[in-house]
Amino acid sequence: MGTLREPYKNKHLPRLRTRFWSISLVLLTAVILGCCKAAITEEDVKAHRAWNKWDQSQKLNFLLYDEDWANLRVEYSAKDLDDENSVTFEDFYRVHEDHLEEEKIADFFQECLNAEEGEGCDFLSYVVARGVFDQNGNLYDNNEWEMRESIFLTSYEEAVKNPDITDEELRLLGMEFDADGIIVDGQDAAGEEL
Repeated sequence: MGTLREPYKNKHLPRLRTRFWSISLVLLTAVILGCCKAAITEEDVKAHRAWNKWDQSQKLNFLLYDEDWANLRVEYSAKDLDDENSVTFEDFYRVHEDHLEEEKIADFFQECLNAEEGEGCDFLSYVVARGVFDQNGNLYDNNEWEMRESIFLTSYEEAVKNPDITDEELRLLGMEFDADGIIVDGQDAAGEEL
């Protein structure tokens, strides 16, 4: 796993405290139908261009708000009973044994281990697992982080296709205009460089 860096401030992704997937489907549908117009920011352009090169930690830094990170840190700290920045299965079990079946605890912990190369679950691995499970170990219907990624990529692509896109947003995308305001791509009709 990569290291955490300063997160981007993406204002287009919803901040939800409920089950994310149900609300995100409504938002995704609205974006696809063109009901929403989100402005393209410089951070969006940088993220979109680098998306396929980024590791999971970089993507999560972009998709999650500071408040999300803070809440996840509090959750993780409550499970890290010995304060060693690594949660063991026993830690998970002691925290959740009163309200979860051992099988659900094991599934959550295994998801955490799948994201980590060790015996315990570090913070970033816990964050990855939280995309699949809620903080109490209940499996989500859809991976929350994948849904946020889908919303970002879809909303970006729809914003770029929107006929109401501003000249400033087009410039952020690296497009140039001629004197008549027509987008030029640096080639003539025959494909030769201008």
